[in-house]
Formats: sequence, structure tokens, C-alpha cells
Amino acid sequence: MNLADARGAGRQFSWGDVELDWRGGGTVPVSLRAFPGAFEARSVDGWGNNLADPGLGAARSRLLRAADVSPAYALTGAPPPGLPEPRVISNILAAQPGPVPRAAGRAGRVWQWGQVLGH
Repeated sequence: MNLADARGAGRQFSWGDVELDWRGGGTVPVSLRAFPGAFEARSVDGWGNNLADPGLGAARSRLLRAADVSPAYALTGAPPPGLPEPRVISNILAAQPGPVPRAAGRAGRVWQWGQVLGH
């Protein structure tokens, strides 16, 4: 049973009485009918996740490019001549003169986590 391989009418899947075989030799009954009505199964490969264009964002689909590819940057990781290093840009954007209290009481870890995700 693989959700990526399944296609359902109106994205409603209803497998029932399916048994998964374990390497140890046992079987486990599985049913998607146990999920609430609001459950919306999505394919792992991205097919059908966009109702207006089911192939949009699917695995192995072509992506739109907003800019040309720079082979030198892709191979070396160095920015093209005349442009600053990514770390310099990050430091300029995140610079602050001192501690800035957060209105909602959030710690600095919130933006630091954003830095981790961005780099």
C-alpha cells in the first residue's frame, strides 16, 4: 500500500482490509477509513497536490526558472565577480546595534532558527 501510487476520485481514498507483511513474518491490518472525514491524503510524489494543475510540483516535472543559470556559481559556490559573498549580505540584513526586546516576548532563537534554515 503506497499513497504515492494511489489515485482516488476527488482525492478520497478508501483502502480497507489491507494487511501489511512485516519482515518478521507477521501481518498488520491497515485501513484509511479510520481517519476523520477531513483527512486528505496527498501523494508523496506531488502528483495531484494542486487541484487546478495536478502535474504542477510533481516529481520529475520541469521547474520554471526566473533567472539564468550561472554554471560557474553552480560548480564553485563562489558568487559572480562584483557581487558580495552571501554571508556579507546576511550580516548586513541581520545587523542590530544591541539587544532588541521582542513585543511578543520571543527569544532571539526565532530569527536564529531562520538563519539556520536559510544557510
